[in-house]
Amino acid sequence: MQTISTQQRPSISIAENLKVVAELRTLLGRNPVWHGSDGGKVVLSDSFRPSIIAVSGTGARAEETDVQRMDVLAGVTPEGAAVIVGPEGLSIIDGDARRPLMTLPPDIAQHRFDYAGTDRSGNVVFSTMEARGRTKVGGLYRANPNGSVTTLSAAFEMWSGMDWSVDGKYIYCADTGRQQVLRFRYDPTADRLEDRKVLATFPVETGRPDGVAVDESGCIWVAFWDGWRLIRLRPDGVVDREVILPIPRAVGLCFGGLDRKTLFISTARVRLPPDVLEAAPLSGALLALEVETPGLLRPPVDAGFSKFL
Repeated sequence: MQTISTQQRPSISIAENLKVVAELRTLLGRNPVWHGSDGGKVVLSDSFRPSIIAVSGTGARAEETDVQRMDVLAGVTPEGAAVIVGPEGLSIIDGDARRPLMTLPPDIAQHRFDYAGTDRSGNVVFSTMEARGRTKVGGLYRANPNGSVTTLSAAFEMWSGMDWSVDGKYIYCADTGRQQVLRFRYDPTADRLEDRKVLATFPVETGRPDGVAVDESGCIWVAFWDGWRLIRLRPDGVVDREVILPIPRAVGLCFGGLDRKTLFISTARVRLPPDVLEAAPLSGALLALEVETPGLLRPPVDAGFSKFL
């Protein structure tokens, strides 16, 4: 959703336990992942630059690696190297080196790559949409270590962020186009998603649901595009908490830190008009919210891919 206009900034006070990790100025920061090596770092992708960015947990240093076209971050290896997915397939980025893991079928490679992540087993799951951004032509896919790709879902409005339940039996996602957070039954060996359930539907003035992250109590944190906020949902879809942000476009979420009580927030500044950028100069920054309930860490890319890593 690359709209120019945004919702009005809420009159509620900005969260006091929010901090700026790094003023990255990402155009579209997506898919942040925490890795605990060397004191900890957050790895994310800027889809519109396009690049992979690694930031230390304290924000003391940031490293950026250019990648081709609109590749997005799928996860990191156990050693902390970035794994990306895009038109050329899955690849490992380690420093300036790029090593291919697998290619994708031509019909998928022609799409625009939006979101990616790892399920509780370390399998790579990614979503796409048609390159010109038409609705109902994208899909959700699982890349299999034998080189095949499984289509888990197709013809959705716009599949955004994703995360899995504590036991890994459900996948949560934001259908940005329909203003909904969805839940599906998930089996890492099955060839489709089942038992679609709408957990929550939001009014337009709330913003559009985008990034998703789950904490160890099973609650679902949701970032909102053009909404200036995060919302925490209970597993039954009831709103549990709302956090107001100093930026309109929160995009990606991940938990990290030594105690897993830091919720990292990647943001965007793409196509924001000058008056909004003046009111929200931190647009594009990596933010962090301290929370009470530890979150679930994204598993490294491993599973059957371990023989290639």
